[in-house]
Amino acid sequence: MPSKAYVIFLAGNEDYVKEGHREILVSQGCIVREIEPVYPTENQTQFAMAYYSIMSSITPCYVFGRNDNVVADLHPHDYAVDINVTNFDAVLRDTPATFAVVEFFAHWCPACRNYKPHYERVARLFNGPDAVHPGIILMTRVDCALKINSKLCDKFSVDHYPMLFWAPPSKFVSGGWKPKQEKNEIRVIDDARTADRLLNWINKQMGSSFGLDDEKFENEHLSSNVSDPGQIARAVYDVEEATSTTFDIILEHKMIKSETRGSLIKFLQLLVAHHPSKRCRMGSAEVLVNFDELCPLDMDSTTKQENNDGKGALGNIQICGKEVPRGYWVDTQRPSFPL
Repeated sequence: MPSKAYVIFLAGNEDYVKEGHREILVSQGCIVREIEPVYPTENQTQFAMAYYSIMSSITPCYVFGRNDNVVADLHPHDYAVDINVTNFDAVLRDTPATFAVVEFFAHWCPACRNYKPHYERVARLFNGPDAVHPGIILMTRVDCALKINSKLCDKFSVDHYPMLFWAPPSKFVSGGWKPKQEKNEIRVIDDARTADRLLNWINKQMGSSFGLDDEKFENEHLSSNVSDPGQIARAVYDVEEATSTTFDIILEHKMIKSETRGSLIKFLQLLVAHHPSKRCRMGSAEVLVNFDELCPLDMDSTTKQENNDGKGALGNIQICGKEVPRGYWVDTQRPSFPL
């Protein structure tokens, strides 16, 4: 392996590259190549400076020592999923995740380039085969500087870069966002300048306690074939039936009152973040999204819960879907609650 670093400059002469920078790199054995500067697309010039934006960073650069051992990789792994108008709906429709974050950015935008490492630190927790917390949040990005994505970015009223949105994935499908639109389930993430702040924002929405330093749990004492597929399926069915039955009990005994709303919200947030069943996570998310309508602050348990067999509006919600398997709950019995 040659002791050289391969460097690509995305800039021309006499721009933001420091004087003598190229000569220093060449003297150290680097191969320096130049490509054409990147111009903003015509419909995105309002976000650029009066002149085109020069991207003068280096990508990727591998530095080798005397023994040809890699010392540093200055281009970190990408965890966020790059999507565009051709697969936007399909990716968000088919994901098993309960929530999604979509970052709209422009590849020529210096602020976006500076923000990328922060976004990737959070995406590492949720995306990819080695995700620390898989199946909960899908982290994606859309490049608005590409002409193919112009109409898609317009649908979401993107007026600055980067701009982040949060919602259940299904809400993004064929969806959009307008600044003054009422009751839009797609929300702008307004406090995400750093990885810490983005993750804190997410934790507040979900009632979770994810941390940037979280690591994937590996139990070396468990064999890979500890359970056969049938056992796994029955275990999931067991939890789904238990969850659905618990929710029925809460409704039957009219436990949802003004003073218990907060506890129910925390319970639903736990289900959304940690339930092993996708359909239970989705059902819990649906209740959370519509919670103020289903359980208003001034709800009167003696009058407003009398409709729909005494279960109120929540009685129409199937917390784990309409086809919850029955008869698999074999290890526990239905609990009894004192009236």
